Amino acid sequence: MSSSFSANQFDSAFLPKRLCNWETPAARMKTPVHKGRGFRTKTIVNENGHLTSSASKLNNSFSTGYESNGPKRWPDAQHTPNAPYGGSSSMGYKGISTSYLPISTVPIKNNPDVPSETNFH
Repeated sequence: MSSSFSANQFDSAFLPKRLCNWETPAARMKTPVHKGRGFRTKTIVNENGHLTSSASKLNNSFSTGYESNGPKRWPDAQHTPNAPYGGSSSMGYKGISTSYLPISTVPIKNNPDVPSETNFH
């Protein structure tokens, strides 16, 4: 039975005219805007694919550009003899700032300003 039918035996049933879902193409309202006469593409890589010195890389795997927008994740350590803490995290899980915990709950281990802490090698 399969030898008597062609591979496109059901194509006529699904033609747009038979399904009544054909459309006319949308008319373009505007023509594309062309760049001005003095526009030139700037090359930012050399023949090896490395960035040239004139092109600055803004985002990389270590900085995304959003570091300066929020509060500091690690406050600066206080370098006074009676400092209450030597600097500790003010951010919680996944960088979400915590307001329900005091800052001193996440101490920095092996702080050189506190003589009671020692380094073990």
